[in-house]
Amino acid sequence: MQIRDVSAHVGLSTETIRYFEREGLIDPPNRNTNGYRRYTRSQIERLRFIANCRSLEMSHDEIRQLLDAEKSPDTECETVAGVVRHHVVHVETRISLLQELLKVLKSVEASCAHDGAMRACDVMKALSTPIHLSDAGQKTHL
Repeated sequence: MQIRDVSAHVGLSTETIRYFEREGLIDPPNRNTNGYRRYTRSQIERLRFIANCRSLEMSHDEIRQLLDAEKSPDTECETVAGVVRHHVVHVETRISLLQELLKVLKSVEASCAHDGAMRACDVMKALSTPIHLSDAGQKTHL
């Protein structure tokens, strides 16, 4: 199957598929005589697995760990569960941060008197002063 067909089949853009290839998450596909990539059923299944993991916002490192575990039949299921458990903690931390952000945003929104000129806008004043949030979850999770 060529990349455009794989893209439609697994719901990933062709650029994303090429990116996963460059990152080593999938093996480079063979090419036909015209130089087009030809993906095997196994590669398509792996791309679907990666797409599912990314839809759960798993990092590339977490996905790599899961793929590595799959390659080794002696890997304990607990190893895989540990990767998922670690991601659950990350998601819970992220939810906590988002709840904190929502609280701050609602406070800023509530400061608006909805009258007067821009120079007297309390929302703009609130956004111009330091906002202190916890450090939890502020790192990008790729």
